[in-house]
Amino acid sequence: MRYRNLVGVLAMSVMLGAAAANAAETFESQIVANFEFKLLSDGPLGGAGFPEDVFIPFHAKGTFLFELEDAVNDPAATSAAFINATGTLIGVSPAPFLPFDIRPIEFVSGSLTNIVRDGGGNVISADVDALSMLWEMNAAPGGNAIRIYTRVVLPFDAVVDSIPFSEGTILAGLEEFDVFLDTGNGVNDRLAVIGRNRTLTVVPEPTSLALLATAFGWIACFGRRRRRR
Repeated sequence: MRYRNLVGVLAMSVMLGAAAANAAETFESQIVANFEFKLLSDGPLGGAGFPEDVFIPFHAKGTFLFELEDAVNDPAATSAAFINATGTLIGVSPAPFLPFDIRPIEFVSGSLTNIVRDGGGNVISADVDALSMLWEMNAAPGGNAIRIYTRVVLPFDAVVDSIPFSEGTILAGLEEFDVFLDTGNGVNDRLAVIGRNRTLTVVPEPTSLALLATAFGWIACFGRRRRRR
């Protein structure tokens, strides 16, 4: 009986060790999204009182969760596939379109390529190649709830210097894309918006910003005391 228990424990240990060795690399990043939207005057949102046929900058922020296959931790690997990218970004401007949020509704594909590592196997340079997702925006301008969405994937590219992404990393896709108003008609939903110049920028964690503000506050206070003396 003891022998069988020992075999079971050893088998479980091997299984857990294999799972750990093949574990995906998952990390969170604080993200600020910037993009431009042009509401079409002849589209289903035309005549709603918003500026039409001109590109308007939009901003949103929140947390994104990125997941890479375990190859990213293999010192010999020069590429690794993204497994997923999820998150919800809350709109902060422009005011007439608030409140709104944007999020991927389906992850499609993406790769980390041209990986360069330091002596410890850590990624010090790589390319994010076509990190692609379908997106949606849920908004309630003027209290009227709407949903708009993309039908084709929106790819993002970047040059990164670490995994997780370092602050200041910018994932970008500059080409124009079509956005449709969800009226429940599926393929018959009408084109409502043209988008362009989309970027996802990694920014400091909110706690880091709070600590930094506190530190600057103490420095300023100390400086005032010294001047008084």
